[in-house]
Amino acid sequence: MKKITDLPSEIIDNVVSELFSNKFTDDQRNDLLNTAIVLVNRSATSQLLQSSLTILRYFPEALDTWCNVGKEIALTSIVAAEEYFRSSPDVLQEIRKEELGSWASLGIRIAEKSDEAAVEYFKASAKLLKTLALSDLIRWGNEGLRILQDGAKSEKAAIEYFALGTRRSFEHAIAGEMALLEENIRILKLYGEAISGREVNIQPVVDYFGTDGRAIYMPVSLNIYGEKETNFRLYRALTARLVGRMIYGSFDLDLSKVGFDIKEVAARYGSKLKSGIRSTEAFFQLYPNPLLAMRIFEILEDARVERMLRKEYRGIGEDMDLFLNAFVRKKGLDEMTQIQAILQVLLETLLFGKMPDEIPSQVKNYVQECLPICQAAGDRVEDTALATDRIYRILEQIPGSRHDLPHLPKEMQEFAGLMMGKIGIAWRPSILSVERMGNMHEGRRRAVTTLLRKLVGTARKIQTTNLLNPRGLKPIEPKEREEAVFRYDEWDCDIGDYRRRWCSVRETTIRPGSARFAENVLKVHSALIAAVRREFQMFKPERLKKERKQTDGDDFDIDAAIESFLEVRAGTPEIGGRVYTRRNKIQRDISAAFLVDMSGSTAGWIMDTQKKALIVMCEALEAIGDRYAIYGFSGATREGVEFHIVKDFEEKYGQTVKGRIGSMESISQNRDGAAIRHAAHKLERSESKTKLLVVISDGRPLDMVPGPGEPLYQGQYSVQDTRMALKEVKAKGIRPFCITVDRKASDYISTMYAEVNYVIIDDVSKLPEKMPAIYRRLTT
Repeated sequence: MKKITDLPSEIIDNVVSELFSNKFTDDQRNDLLNTAIVLVNRSATSQLLQSSLTILRYFPEALDTWCNVGKEIALTSIVAAEEYFRSSPDVLQEIRKEELGSWASLGIRIAEKSDEAAVEYFKASAKLLKTLALSDLIRWGNEGLRILQDGAKSEKAAIEYFALGTRRSFEHAIAGEMALLEENIRILKLYGEAISGREVNIQPVVDYFGTDGRAIYMPVSLNIYGEKETNFRLYRALTARLVGRMIYGSFDLDLSKVGFDIKEVAARYGSKLKSGIRSTEAFFQLYPNPLLAMRIFEILEDARVERMLRKEYRGIGEDMDLFLNAFVRKKGLDEMTQIQAILQVLLETLLFGKMPDEIPSQVKNYVQECLPICQAAGDRVEDTALATDRIYRILEQIPGSRHDLPHLPKEMQEFAGLMMGKIGIAWRPSILSVERMGNMHEGRRRAVTTLLRKLVGTARKIQTTNLLNPRGLKPIEPKEREEAVFRYDEWDCDIGDYRRRWCSVRETTIRPGSARFAENVLKVHSALIAAVRREFQMFKPERLKKERKQTDGDDFDIDAAIESFLEVRAGTPEIGGRVYTRRNKIQRDISAAFLVDMSGSTAGWIMDTQKKALIVMCEALEAIGDRYAIYGFSGATREGVEFHIVKDFEEKYGQTVKGRIGSMESISQNRDGAAIRHAAHKLERSESKTKLLVVISDGRPLDMVPGPGEPLYQGQYSVQDTRMALKEVKAKGIRPFCITVDRKASDYISTMYAEVNYVIIDDVSKLPEKMPAIYRRLTT
């Protein structure tokens, strides 16, 4: 049986011509078309028709090219064509219609090798084109195409690559002058603190920016400009604008202070002021077209915040200009509806200070009527609400205004900061209330000065001196500590690449229980502990060590002086003037982290023995004075790796730590790779010359709770990821050592611990006496 795509195109054209002739009634035509949709591909055809509405509305001149490209893709892969139709409206906002063919042709070449890889290519394109030029996207795509041709595992690897799930994909996407949020997030937080006077929560997202009043959301990368430093400055501008929304009260609208009667607005439109929802939300819903009201409000707020920032922090003006130039309009006004064009021109006029050229006369007339209202608005968010109401009353005179703006081109959304709906977060109360804003000036200079000192010596030289303003900032308030979450890559041996940011590691501090367990260990094993402490104290260095043959010092080195005299007589002087001794202070400079498996398989006597060994080790390490930390790990799924803090480096060993050790218990499963990577991250921050990571486990890594389509963390997958994690630890200058109490470990241990030294303890009961001996050999 032939598919429709196998038929000659002239036959299809003839059928279509006949179908739309007078030979068929509307009902007959609909029956035939509905049947054809089912026979071809119901899902793809549905997506075609759905997306065509967007194309017709915003890109009508591209419709012919868009359809032809879609047909060409469908001849190769119908599922790839469906994703093309879904993604292309977003892509067309970033490229010209003339570039549609070159973008899609690479997708066709990928589809010839793998339908699923092509789907991921089209899906990722819309995200990547927000930060990449089309040429960079093609370069990235060609690398994925090469992966498809590499071998037996190539298709799976390519699918993950195009899904932006691997490190290789990310590295090829960011090659060049792209600025990365993860590299700059610390300095941006400090920068936000300097402006807001409090801690700023920055969250990475893929393809938008915005704020909900509690956190600011910024893209993981920016490559708008051709220089990394300039792209970094764009991050600064984004930070300032989004933090500005919070400190200038964009989320604190007080409807009792808006300067007009809210009840009159409700009566005008036959609406009701809803209670139980946020004030801004209630305000927008008073109008027949809440979306239009919201977007007028957003444009005016963006202009107000811009004005306030430039007024109070003169030093950030150049960065703000970078932002404006980065998000200039990409589409012509003729591609927008009348209301959209009016709002776009109004926005550009407010932010750039002048009206754009070549504006349609009708658009210009409405903008000129709205401008005086905008320019008369004050510095409060309530003034923005008043201006919103007045402008809405002007624009509602335009036919269709009650139903216009179901969708706006995304560059306009980004330009105006209209991202609340995109991130699915309604208007929320801001961190700083209007009442607290009145007290912001008190103490701000001192807070800014302190924060600016933190910026000195960082990798980036930020021009923040002009932030120091007579009106200062609000002092930083203490914040309750939240659960820390960290993301790590994971090695997938099946695709030969890292799954990027694959695992979430959650840090929690074990709640201390009674110190009874520790006290019992100290009592029962008192002889062992006393012997270990004596042995370790022997390795504690003396406070001062005499250094001989120095050029200057505290005393003469008689032996060196005699040697020097004899060498001079012999004509072979080597010591020269090095005839002094000096006493130098010598200290052990070691930081050690003990990472303990707390998975379910350690339940019972294995866990009790591990805890006993930790108590013995603590006593020994206290005797020698080394810095040390104790961590446990467990969890289930890649999003739920648990990292339990028993003792951190800066904590003292005492009743609290003893109580935490006693509270350690077997919990769930063990994803060793993620836990090892996080322990290494904590060790990296230590300034000790020698850094040691001791991993104590009862056997093979195992996490048997994957998500849909995810690999099981077992067998070779888990073994190879753990091996790679230990290899990464060594690359960081940390010395890893592994202790396993699995008697059956020989079948996998040589592979998993191939990069490091390890020991198998077949009698777990001996762990308390063997661990100190192992540590002594590692550090002396």
